[in-house]
Amino acid sequence: MTFYSWMALLFYSLRDWSRLRIAFWLWMLVSYAGVIWWKHIPESMEFLVKDLMFVKYAPLFIGGMLIFRIYQYGRPAAADAALLALAVCHGLFAYKLPYSLFVLGCFGTFALAVSGHLNCSPTNPCCGWAVFPTACTWYTKTLAMA
Repeated sequence: MTFYSWMALLFYSLRDWSRLRIAFWLWMLVSYAGVIWWKHIPESMEFLVKDLMFVKYAPLFIGGMLIFRIYQYGRPAAADAALLALAVCHGLFAYKLPYSLFVLGCFGTFALAVSGHLNCSPTNPCCGWAVFPTACTWYTKTLAMA
């Protein structure tokens, strides 16, 4: 719910992609800082940084929006491509193995799906949307064994 509240606030107040891009860049930088200094965040700031800014997850959503934006508008501007690269790297940086690889796989699956490189018919067992739940199940079982 926090994410959707942020999106409503940002999209309805900024309304322009160039202004949204600046907000996403700032959010990405805050996310990197929050992950780097995760254990050193003052208790008085924990709610803001970890729960309201959700620095571990915001880049995943930003990356998804950017992938869809590339799908919708074609070749991205350099600033968007760099922001997407930071989002993907954040997923590798913010999470421990094997989850970081799982995040990378989700980015890849989503990118393939929106670019039309996955045949997403219900009869195709290799469909990206079929792979995702299987990967989630595998990861959940892996965590349960750890």
